[in-house]
Amino acid sequence: MWDVAVIGAGPVGMFTALALARRGWRVALFESYRQVPTENRAATIHSSTLSLLADAGLIDDVLTQGLRADLFQWRDFVSGEVVAEYDFGLLRDECAYPFAVQLEQHKLVNLIRPRLEREPNVGYFGATTVERFVEQADRVALDARNEDGPLQCEARYVIGCDGARSLVRKSLGIEFEGYTFQEKFGVVTVKHDFAASMGFRVRNYLSDVDCWFGIFKVPGDSPEGVWRTTYPLQQDLPTDREAALAEVTRVYERYLPSAVGAPVTQVNTYNVHQRVAARFRQGRAMLAGDSAHVNNPLGGLGLNSGIHDAVNLAGKLDAVLHGASDALLDLYDRQRRGPAIQYVQAQSIQNKKVMEERSPEARAASQRAMRAIVADRDTHLNYLRRASLWTMLDDSLRIQ
Repeated sequence: MWDVAVIGAGPVGMFTALALARRGWRVALFESYRQVPTENRAATIHSSTLSLLADAGLIDDVLTQGLRADLFQWRDFVSGEVVAEYDFGLLRDECAYPFAVQLEQHKLVNLIRPRLEREPNVGYFGATTVERFVEQADRVALDARNEDGPLQCEARYVIGCDGARSLVRKSLGIEFEGYTFQEKFGVVTVKHDFAASMGFRVRNYLSDVDCWFGIFKVPGDSPEGVWRTTYPLQQDLPTDREAALAEVTRVYERYLPSAVGAPVTQVNTYNVHQRVAARFRQGRAMLAGDSAHVNNPLGGLGLNSGIHDAVNLAGKLDAVLHGASDALLDLYDRQRRGPAIQYVQAQSIQNKKVMEERSPEARAASQRAMRAIVADRDTHLNYLRRASLWTMLDDSLRIQ
């Protein structure tokens, strides 16, 4: 019997499994995909998360493969000005890594996996779908299936890291409270140097009365890197690539003309949700990452809060497996669910609201507030603490 079964081998599942295995526990890790998905997903790692990755021995590889982002900009398309430029360097006296790193999610997964493979207590079940699980008095029994047929597994606890459509959450009957935005997001990766053509930083937010953009540089597969442009859609981009590229060109011609004609490497359409599970623990099952909470990507908060879940939960499960009261798992719920609503949900919703605001008066008020933030060092620093999830992390650990 395994000590813990982790369902889902994305970055949160992988990191959770690694954190438990490094403490000596036997972990079964299940992943339905045969290969790690490489489409546009999360790519921002904040300083609070970099510190946790350092504790796990991953920081050198993350810094080597990622792009360092010391600054990020908010721009206004209407006036053409940089409204505010935020400087993560103000965190230098408070943490070891006063910056963000841009690194695609699948690359973080591929950094963690070799370390898991060196852990003798980890069993990795790839291309394997967990179909159901049943909680018993002292264990959880799982039924799974792969190309060789059905297989069974027993573990003392199970953790659902299996995404927004989580089998674990649905099987437990836990509500995924919140809503889905009417519009969708288009995410287009293009080989074009926005730093040279438009003076962009590695991370940029641009608002307009008719549209908005998040534009971020990521490493990609070439030394010069690539740029992701995220913007709202009223309908899906066409599935036909040529038709999708024609639609992207139309948007670029209006808003980002310097990128017209540049090679496009990926085009994706995403539904966008703001949801939090009604509880993160039920019996011998826990939720972490996207299975527990999802949010719009403005701010780069989802992946980071998921890694924070993993660290918090692994520490508490370690104590419970050593004989502590399993009431600690209820504390995990309290420390992670409330802050997910108070910080991640609130901040990502506010970011979207500011980006899409059309009222001239409201836009002007938001821009005055941004300028005031960067003009005062203490206010600027407090904003960065919140944006980097340090405030959330510190406040969550005070909850008892």
